[in-house]
Formats: sequence, C-alpha cells, structure tokens
Amino acid sequence: MAVRKALIVQSGEIKAAQSSDTTKLVKHMMYYYAQNPTVQLSRVGSAGNLGAIRDTRYIPSTVATRVDRLPTPAETSNTQIVDIDQSRIDQSKTSITRPSNDKPMAYVTESGDYRAMSIEDVLDTFVRPVINTYLTFPYPVTPPQNEFYYGGTYYWYSSPSHPSGTKVSPSPIFIDTVQNEVSQDTQRSSFGLVTPTDFPTVDTEYYLYKNDGEAYDFTDNAENVRPLYITSGGDLRAYTKQEFELFVGDLYRWAVVNDPGYRLDYQIVTSSLNEYYLNYPINNTILDSTKHYTDEVGVDDYRGQKFPEGIATIIDSYYLSILRT
Repeated sequence: MAVRKALIVQSGEIKAAQSSDTTKLVKHMMYYYAQNPTVQLSRVGSAGNLGAIRDTRYIPSTVATRVDRLPTPAETSNTQIVDIDQSRIDQSKTSITRPSNDKPMAYVTESGDYRAMSIEDVLDTFVRPVINTYLTFPYPVTPPQNEFYYGGTYYWYSSPSHPSGTKVSPSPIFIDTVQNEVSQDTQRSSFGLVTPTDFPTVDTEYYLYKNDGEAYDFTDNAENVRPLYITSGGDLRAYTKQEFELFVGDLYRWAVVNDPGYRLDYQIVTSSLNEYYLNYPINNTILDSTKHYTDEVGVDDYRGQKFPEGIATIIDSYYLSILRT
C-alpha cells in the first residue's frame, strides 16, 4: 500500500496526476460524500447518544425571615442553581459494503509503466489523507464556507441560518437560558419577597448544520480531468462520473465507518485543547451578580432575599469534536 500517482487523461494527453489534479479528484469524492454521509448526526428530542450539554441559571434564594429586624446579606442564603441537561444530538452510522476493485484505477510507476492500484493504494492516495486533515487543524471561530475537505461533516452555530451548511432541524440542539430579571422584578414588586420562582429567558439558541462542501464535478469540461482504470484485457479506460463515485466515492463512505484507525466519531468535549473541534463553542452562561432585597411586611415579619442579576457570563463551553478510531 502506498500513495500513487494516478493516471489521468487531460486534453487528450495521458499523464501522471500532479498534486493539483489529485485535489480535483478528491474534491469530487468529497462532494459526493457530502450528499450522503455514512456518519450522520441528527437532532432528537432527548436522550441523544452524544451525551448532554448543561444549561445553568441562577434563581432567587429562599426567603430569610426575622421577627426583630431586617435580615442581613450574611443571614440570607445564596441564589440557587438550576441545572438542565440537554441531550439532543444523536450519531448514527450507515452500513455499506466495501466497493469491489473490478475497475482498478491506473497509476504510473517511476519507470513509466502503467499498473493497477490495489484498494489499499486508493485508500492511501485519496481517502486517508482527507481523514488525516480533520486531525491537522481545527476550524477557526466561524466554519469556513465551501471548504471541500469538510463536506458532509457537522457543526453547530448560534443562528438559524449559515452559508456553509444545511440546517439539520428547524429546532435548536441547545438553548442557553438565564434568569429573566424583568419577570422576577415584576413579581417582587407585585408580591414582595416570596417563594423563589424560576423565570428562564433564552440567551442563545444553537442549531446543528451539515457542511455542504464545495460542489464539484471533474467531468466539467472546464476542468477536463479524467482518471483512468485498467480493464481485464489491459486497456486503459476513463471512468465515467458514476463509475468514479461508486468506486472512490463509496470507498470513502465505507472507510469512515469501517477502516480501522480512520473511522470517524463525533464527541462533545469541554476543552478546545488538543481536540479537533469543528466549530466555535456552545456557551453555558449565568448572570454574574446578585442583589439583596429586604422587606418589612408587618409586625414581627422582616424578610430578606437575594436575586440574580447582571451580565450573562460564560461558565462552561462545549465543542463538537471529530476523532478517528
């Protein structure tokens, strides 16, 4: 097994593919994969198998009471934490039979002879380098548009639309909430210091996307790159678009599920360090401060309570990571 120089025909000339030619064939392979990936993420209502992302918010404290004077902040308990785990991403893998090598791709040797690639050669030349790319560098803060290497992979984004991908579901996969200060202040003004009430309000919604990749077809006359295969009789023939897709394209679809060391798995991780993450983080935020209120309700009835307020501040971040196994 080895990386080979595929044999191509271009403008009527048979020659060894250069790196730019190989890239064109890889682009076609990846766009084919992007239309029907074999490692898929979907949005589910609950119990997604990628695990939970936690939403945290503070709600008012319990009410402190005294009969002789107003409670001090020290005598009043802290605001309470509400944690809600959201598990809305499910990973599935499609079973696919490894394509046969009945039309083996041709390559040129150092001495200029034509030979047939093995399945392992095709994997090493076209498929495995792309999978290695996932583990070379993470996405920048915003997923790049039309990055062909990432066609068919998934990312999340804090907007109901994004130019690089197709939204998997109209429903968000995570909702970050904080306490609604307006609602809690209205209750306090109307009813005084009473039993703590949870008034969640949405801070940010996150949606799951599939990267569309870059639309590409090597049979386009402007590119004019045709890979060749060797027939059983030793003749050279150019792959049709469908033949290439059902061989090299489906070999990629097979490899990401079945090829040891190159199988793809998505994970939700809580650190961007040494992880191959595909997007900027989902952030879990809380209001960053509290205020102590007191109320003299009547004779021998003095109350104190703490309420969350302030600016939504990040306490946890989650990343969608892609790993090979």
